[in-house]
Amino acid sequence: MFRSPLIEDKIRNVNRLHRELKIYFPEYMSAFRKIDGAFTLEVLKEVAFSSDIVALGTDGLKNI
Repeated sequence: MFRSPLIEDKIRNVNRLHRELKIYFPEYMSAFRKIDGAFTLEVLKEVAFSSDIVALGTDGLKNI
């Protein structure tokens, strides 16, 4: 009874995230395969722009 609305909300929110990323950060979708994965969401929390990801480099991404 409670699971169905939660699943619908999750799907709706992931779709919104997809839409916003396509508009503001189109490279992100090609760099990360699973948009709602734990690592992907942590990267989004840490950096807001693609230039920030480049500035982090591979070592910075490993630390996230």
